[in-house]
Amino acid sequence: MIRRYVLRAATAGPVEGDVPAELLRAWMGNFPANAVRRMTRLGLMLGAALRDFAITEDDAVVYATTFGETVAIARYLESFPAASPLHFQTSIHPSAIEQVLINRGLPVRELTPLAGQPELSAHAALTALLTPGERVILTGGEEVGSWMRQLDAASSVGFAFALELGAEDPSGPPPPGTIGVLSWQEKTAVARGDFAPALGGAAPGDLHALFSAVAAREPLRCASPSGGEVRLDWF
Repeated sequence: MIRRYVLRAATAGPVEGDVPAELLRAWMGNFPANAVRRMTRLGLMLGAALRDFAITEDDAVVYATTFGETVAIARYLESFPAASPLHFQTSIHPSAIEQVLINRGLPVRELTPLAGQPELSAHAALTALLTPGERVILTGGEEVGSWMRQLDAASSVGFAFALELGAEDPSGPPPPGTIGVLSWQEKTAVARGDFAPALGGAAPGDLHALFSAVAAREPLRCASPSGGEVRLDWF
């Protein structure tokens, strides 16, 4: 078994359609005013989820998103034939996690981005478990798309989540304040039936399932792409 302790967990969203003005103002309040105008909705959501996380230069960050900032791309395409320089600039801006880290002046030891692949929840969790270091921040999310949703190129719901994962000490108890465990179990243990059944009824392959499990503090089970099972449990 490979596992890390969950020391902190937070979410932002979910939202469908336009973000309510009051909520948008709250998200904007997490950043300097001169930075907000260049940030995407996903960047603002991720900033809200990561607001209370004390990220240091010794930490590693694993970032997951299926679609990324599709709203900025859609707006740029909509501006044709008189292509908008502003929308073009926004469409090629740094990703949501980079927006957060850069605007807050937070260097990190390692950043691993994962995007647009099936079984993203399991990929992201397994990457976080295998990343070396005392602390790993597992984070990700999606923003609500517009017409690109009809092409299966954007999300129908906006959300963001963040997990602070600490290293396991095999010789001692979990650190004080530990709220859960993220783990991987080998295939033989799954075959023996050592796992409890998945709860909550969420489809575990997509990123929204991981967000939902964090938001509701529900267990999650994901078949690992390399065999075995990734699981999230809460104390």
